[in-house]
Amino acid sequence: MTRRLPFALFALLLLLAVAVADRYGGRVDLTRGGRHSLSTRSKEVLRHLPGRVDASAFYRGEDLKAGNVRDLLLLYEKEGRRFRFTFVDPDRNPNEVARAGVRRYGVIVLEAGDRKETVYNWSENSMTAALVRLFRETPLTVRVTTGHGENDGESSEDGGMSLAWEALHAEAIDTALFTAVGEFALPGGTDLVVMAGPKVPLTPGEVDRFERFIRAGGKMLLLLDPGVSGGVLDLLNRFGMEARRDVVVDRSGRLFGTDATTIVVERYDTHDATRGLRGATVLAGCRSIVPFRRGAGGGEVRSLLTTGDGAWGETGPIGPGGKNIRFDEGKDHPGPLCVGMIASVPVPGSEAKGRLAVIGDSDFATNRYVSEALNGDLFLALVRWMAGGESAGGIRAVEGGEELLLLSATRGKILFWAVVVAVPALWALIGGAVAFRWRRRG
Repeated sequence: MTRRLPFALFALLLLLAVAVADRYGGRVDLTRGGRHSLSTRSKEVLRHLPGRVDASAFYRGEDLKAGNVRDLLLLYEKEGRRFRFTFVDPDRNPNEVARAGVRRYGVIVLEAGDRKETVYNWSENSMTAALVRLFRETPLTVRVTTGHGENDGESSEDGGMSLAWEALHAEAIDTALFTAVGEFALPGGTDLVVMAGPKVPLTPGEVDRFERFIRAGGKMLLLLDPGVSGGVLDLLNRFGMEARRDVVVDRSGRLFGTDATTIVVERYDTHDATRGLRGATVLAGCRSIVPFRRGAGGGEVRSLLTTGDGAWGETGPIGPGGKNIRFDEGKDHPGPLCVGMIASVPVPGSEAKGRLAVIGDSDFATNRYVSEALNGDLFLALVRWMAGGESAGGIRAVEGGEELLLLSATRGKILFWAVVVAVPALWALIGGAVAFRWRRRG
């Protein structure tokens, strides 16, 4: 009887904890990336709302989504002292439906004074984006370059960037293609230039034009794949950065089920552009970035994204599957390696700064990879901060239907041996012991 007392006390305490939690509510979010709590970005937007926001959720009483919508709006109301919401049954309140101009069930209308935004998808991404649009006076404008073999921003193919563009449009960020060839002139009102995956070298004149744009206070985001050479490397040198001629590999930190060139990066260096990002970014073939001391940058150069210690920059050829690679002392670049860097240069006679950011991979922002892990978050965070000075905040930029479990090669092997080998072996051992004992008794 004495031995059973601790178990009885434990069961009693467990029942008491459940009763308290049920009585006073609350939740603990244990999902990867905090799927059931607001992101840092959403909390920041809510805490800095310039005015009161009234949200009206138009859902019928029997709508199964109403409970989830209410939970989401409660999170917003808790974080934003200027955010209030009400539920409106369209069938019982036709006057309110007419006032808000609602023409369908299952929408949320945000109102601030005479401004109004309608949310047709009750996700956090859509809600926070609508709050941003509600108070943004004019949309930001991003010019996406063409003419050098860049990734097609409008394409829905795997190598296109249509999903990333949709995420930008949801945040009231306008995108427009821009041919940056020859004696081009950037249109006025350009908040940011994005060059994603150029394959054709820039001419010296084109490099000069981009340099003048940045030194005059312009912003440019460059997504640069391994193997690319020519004028774009000269542009980086002029701002104190160098893109090495290597391919970053990581046998232990690679994505499980892929070769060593598809790596998982989880180190976001201290910078406003990446502040708030928590989780992994998947880079499918990238090059390392280092400071270039001979550059004429004259400004500040800082890292944004860094690999694990086990990574290195492979300078030799990589065969199919990347299975036969090895680190060569004196030739390859030892890790950890910077794969994202930003340069800021002062504008003479002004407090403004020109900026050039580079990521050593463009695939992470394509349709094939942008929904993986924090890839979309990283892209949107860089665009948002560079174009408008808004912090990253870790909002889930591109949402997918399922939450994938991303494992490095080392973690994948541990999981394999634990689930496929160790656990079945343990049960087999227990079963054998029980069977042996029965036979002895029989």
